[in-house]
Amino acid sequence: MKRRTWHIALFMFFFLPGLLMASWATRTPAIRDILSVSIAEMGGVLFGLSIGSMSGILCSAWLVKRFGTRNVILVTMSCALIGMMVLSLALWLTSPLLFAVGLGVFGASFGSAEVAINVEGAAVEREMNKTVLPMMHGFYSLGTLAGAGVGMALTAFGVPATMHILLAALVGIAGLFISPFRQSLMVRAKMLPMAPSMAKKAFLFIAISSCC
Repeated sequence: MKRRTWHIALFMFFFLPGLLMASWATRTPAIRDILSVSIAEMGGVLFGLSIGSMSGILCSAWLVKRFGTRNVILVTMSCALIGMMVLSLALWLTSPLLFAVGLGVFGASFGSAEVAINVEGAAVEREMNKTVLPMMHGFYSLGTLAGAGVGMALTAFGVPATMHILLAALVGIAGLFISPFRQSLMVRAKMLPMAPSMAKKAFLFIAISSCC
């Protein structure tokens, strides 16, 4: 039962990043208006996400090897949620620079978490002797679909982007720390040994995919 709980939690860890990513991405036009920046300046703000993402991916193999996937997932997902809250604060303060910093934190956390989650997904496949990674990646797509749908609905109802992003962060915090997901992280640490080479393979796959 504990193993099944972890497997369900891992699906949620694929779903959550997609939800968070789509939550702010769908509000980009409103964000640009709030920050009062031009299209070119908005491109510079969004560049913070690219810098953060590549930094997180480049550090991910070392982080997984040094601290293990459990700790990397827990810490980086928490940092991604902090990044979302920084985005909301930046909109309250109408600060493009702070928004770029928030995107950098979110991107770095997301990049590292993505590698760690894929390493765990591969470990689950070995344990179950069954192909499940495609389905797990499908949950990421499902998360982006859910985030985009909610974003469209909140936009239609006139909910400010600042409040939307803050609510998305709070939903993420609840999903990360409310049982059984937090408990399953603790259980998982005792279940499977981590192969350092898996982190490198996941890192290479995601890095190459990012460049395509």
